[in-house]
Order: sequence, then C-alpha cells, then structure tokens
Amino acid sequence: VIYETPDTCTLVFFTGNDPLEYKPGHFLTIAPQQFPALERWTSYLEHLKGKKEPPRAYSMSSCPQEKYLAITVKEERYIPGVTPYPPLLSPILALRTAQGTRMVITGFTGPYTMSDDLESKTDHVLHGCAGSGVVPSYSIIKVSLLSGRKLRHTLVYSNKSWEDTIFAKQLHDLQKKYPAQLRTVFCLTRESNPAV
Repeated sequence: VIYETPDTCTLVFFTGNDPLEYKPGHFLTIAPQQFPALERWTSYLEHLKGKKEPPRAYSMSSCPQEKYLAITVKEERYIPGVTPYPPLLSPILALRTAQGTRMVITGFTGPYTMSDDLESKTDHVLHGCAGSGVVPSYSIIKVSLLSGRKLRHTLVYSNKSWEDTIFAKQLHDLQKKYPAQLRTVFCLTRESNPAV
C-alpha cells in the first residue's frame, strides 16, 4: 500500500510470478461482495437499487514491463444532492486496505490504450488529465519510455494543489530521465505556492 496523496493510494498486488498480459491503460475490476466489512452496506445498496452491486473498475498504474500489478485508487466522496448514493468500495480501498489483504480481481480491459501502429501515425502524444484521470496515462507513458519507443509525450495535468497531485515525484523523475521524450505541465488551480 503506497499512499500517493491524502485520499489516494496505489495498491500493489502479488499475483504469482507468471507474466500477466495486459496493455497500459487497461483497468481491472473488483467486486464489493468479497469484503466482509462491506456486507451490510452492499446489502443495503442492493435493496435500495433493486439490483446487485456491480464490480468497480480501477485503472492500472503498473505496466507490463514491471514485475508487479498495481492500481491507483482515489477515494470518492458523497456529495448530498449530487451523488445519488454513498461510494461503496473506493473509501475502503483508498484509505483502509491493510498490507496482506487478499482480494479477487478480474479482467484487464478497456479502450484507453495506444495502438501498436501509433508511431506510423505520429511522433507526439498529448495527454490531458485531471486528478486520478492521470492513472491510465501514467501507465501508457511509462511503458512507452521503458520500451524505448521514440514517441514524445506531453502531459498537461490539472490538480487543486501539489498535495493532491498523484505521481508528482514519479513524473518529475521520469521527465528528468527522459527529457527529450516527456514534458509535464502541472496546472494547479488552488495552490498558494505553485513553484514548489
């Protein structure tokens, strides 16, 4: 469990030593029914909605070249009059997952991936992200840089403050290591000292 910001953490899974086949940008799903601490909430929400609570999707922050599988989860908040129901799974995953927790994960899917022939179409990829929306782009950028692709990436990344900026240090480090291939533009909407 790696705490990225006050309301966001990266969960690193041990899945055995077999290589896993997925593309950067993919997500996996986690069903809330497997967590005993959520049993009452899950039953209550299923009763209110008249249907089974579906699995929740979380973008993978790892990439296939890395020897682990990781997702990054931001706690969703309940906002009266805006959010129809209190979030069920993200508060538990983001703030209360203990090291060693076992869980069933499924899938590796999603359309937000780079095509294999992208370099024949362009040499520059622009990523426009805000908050936790950076997670799949972070995975895509990492795999492109680590695999030696010649693509250049510009990431325009908006957050309220430095404290809320997921992967700030990792992105700084990648930009330092690959200055010709990665440029990150941080846009901070409520930061009193944006130069930090």
